[in-house]
Amino acid sequence: MTQEERNCLMNWPEDYYRELDGDKRKAWLDQRIEETGASRETEILTDLWELRYGSPKEKAKRTANGAPVDRFIRSWLYLTVQSQKKSLFGVSKNKKQVLSLAKELRLDRYDQMDDEEKRLMDAEYLHLFRMIAYLESTDSGFTRKALGFMKLNNEEVRKKITDQFDRVLRELPKKYELTALFAPLVRAADQALELSFYKQEESNL
Repeated sequence: MTQEERNCLMNWPEDYYRELDGDKRKAWLDQRIEETGASRETEILTDLWELRYGSPKEKAKRTANGAPVDRFIRSWLYLTVQSQKKSLFGVSKNKKQVLSLAKELRLDRYDQMDDEEKRLMDAEYLHLFRMIAYLESTDSGFTRKALGFMKLNNEEVRKKITDQFDRVLRELPKKYELTALFAPLVRAADQALELSFYKQEESNL
């Protein structure tokens, strides 16, 4: 076991949820199981990892740099595109696409989960939105002002991300009468913004 893996086990599960790299998260999860034995928690976490990054049986796609494709990020990007559509045509088709993306995020099964499943699902949603907030707040293209010459300050970046989250998670579901379905994501996104911009935690996210 590497020192990094030892440190992660010493700070479980905090470091697991701070890590951006899907492969590292899986390695640490596997190490956790090896060191402490399988549990209901690790069983659910393994299922959620495979939901998000793909199971070995699926031969999941990988990015150009070899990392597993993050399906949650992919779903978020597609939802973002949906939120930008203004046309009144194709409403039924667009709603079906939004519902399909919600299913990829397992929102359709959330209300049937038990307390432990919801706790870990919420933690995964929180990880997703902290990751989005971190990536966007450190992206030079995202943090530039309209003309591209000046950089947004921290408050302006926070507002830009907040507006984006509201458009995708509140306005889009409201348009298709799906507000209740998206409620778990709204809670996670709000918490992610608080952690990322108010508490200023020292972490990768």
